[in-house]
Amino acid sequence: MTNEDAAHATNEFNMIWQNDQTVYNEVIDYVKDCLRRVPNMTDQTLGLNVKARVFSWAHGGGWGYSDGWGHATSSLRDDDRYPDWHEGPPPAGYRSGPFSYFLPKEAYGLVDEVEVGEQARDALGIES
Repeated sequence: MTNEDAAHATNEFNMIWQNDQTVYNEVIDYVKDCLRRVPNMTDQTLGLNVKARVFSWAHGGGWGYSDGWGHATSSLRDDDRYPDWHEGPPPAGYRSGPFSYFLPKEAYGLVDEVEVGEQARDALGIES
């Protein structure tokens, strides 16, 4: 792993949760709840919690959570749900969702928890 790989994964992760309104609102509510329960939580712990939660939402129950976004038990990423898309059009009735552009599982290990925690505090207007 290079610093460049980690920076890229972290930037992608932050762009995803900050630029999709549904994901953004869910993350902000989750961060508020975390900080309400543990007001002196470090950026690293906060970022780790956010990363784990988003991972479970995208990949269907993981990292200590019983289910993912919408109680999914399997991956919600389009690449996982529709691996043959390159051979034809999207399935009938497909509705684009935030998981189209979520990171693959392997990339979450590169995401810098401290940076994610800082971004989450910034979104709430809280200094760390």
